[in-house]
Amino acid sequence: MEYAVAALLTVCHGFAVRFAYEKVPEPYMDEIFHVNQTRAYCSGDFFFWNEKITTPPALYYLAMTFFCGVERYTNTLLVPVAFLVVHRLRLQLFPKSFAVADTLAILSVPVLLHSSLLFYTDLLSLAAVLAGVSFGIDQRYLLSSLFFGFSVLTRQTNIVWAFMFGVHSLLGGYRRSHPIGSLLGTAARLWSLVLLGIGFAFFVFTNKGIVLGDRSAHEPKLHLVQVLYASVFVAFSSAPHFLSHFPGLLRHLLSHPFRQLLFLIPIFLAIHFTTMDHPYLLADNRHIAFYVWQRFFRRHELLKYVYAPVYLCCVTYALKSVRTVPRLVVLLATIASCVVLVPAHLLEPRYFIIPYAVWRLGVKTAHLWTIVLETFFNVVVALTVLYLFYFRPFEWHNEPGVQQRFMW
Repeated sequence: MEYAVAALLTVCHGFAVRFAYEKVPEPYMDEIFHVNQTRAYCSGDFFFWNEKITTPPALYYLAMTFFCGVERYTNTLLVPVAFLVVHRLRLQLFPKSFAVADTLAILSVPVLLHSSLLFYTDLLSLAAVLAGVSFGIDQRYLLSSLFFGFSVLTRQTNIVWAFMFGVHSLLGGYRRSHPIGSLLGTAARLWSLVLLGIGFAFFVFTNKGIVLGDRSAHEPKLHLVQVLYASVFVAFSSAPHFLSHFPGLLRHLLSHPFRQLLFLIPIFLAIHFTTMDHPYLLADNRHIAFYVWQRFFRRHELLKYVYAPVYLCCVTYALKSVRTVPRLVVLLATIASCVVLVPAHLLEPRYFIIPYAVWRLGVKTAHLWTIVLETFFNVVVALTVLYLFYFRPFEWHNEPGVQQRFMW
């Protein structure tokens, strides 16, 4: 059944990309840099590099092979891959789950759905990371490392997921009866992951940092509230599941008021000391995040503190929803999410896609109707934003005649 669904999704995505080309034929926003780089490769110029590009060129090499001139269809090729990878991983974690429905729910998250219709790296990045995890669970470490390596060649921060998986595998192979020997034996089996780590360290050393281009706009910051924003993203992207658990969640929070007050302290501190504006967030009114920031954060200096209970509720929901997952896995996934998100200065919903997918894979859903509603909700939200993107363009006064479009 999963192959039939994957094929159907591929056909639907192909038609959706065709429609995207009809409505927005020219590269838009970040596509301008990605397409420019890919077409340089298509013409045989492998020494050209667009200085605005911050991530490695795996997507461009893939598009160069099959889709020169129609680069958005690269993601159409990736749709069945992503579906089968997520489905495989879901069955590995929960063999008796509604795997097909859960996979559709994960891949229908609006931010991913939108970016997959453009020439963006998100779908490739997600598929490669989760494939690395899936084959690693089967202890096919060489294949796992190849996928993790490909994910790093798509987006550098994916090394964090590879590292955390390596740590989990290492600790999983630990035996009290033979502590040193068991660790060394497991490390030897993970040699390909170790080589990946060494190679990445060499890249950072020679590159003098993790970012390839546009470094001034991507300097690392201590942005702790990113994790809190991500928790809201998780709750919103799984809204039917969140709402079905909200009464019990509220009872849990109110039954331990003193404990919740203690938990609110670090949340208030994170809000007070690490809430920050990125120049892109303040200046670019083509993004949904711009309007969220203007209307819910900048109206008053104290308004940001009002959301502390919301963050507490969303964080608690996220953690309670994965209570059937081993604590070590939850801890390592949480650490990985923090390491990926906290240094990011810009509030960018696309950064939340992999942390969300990893979390959602760990959620054991008891009712099919909840998953169906979740997918339906995500598709409705995605279509609403796509409607604005396609049919409600606008112009900037300083660029008359150039259509700007709303997107995530």
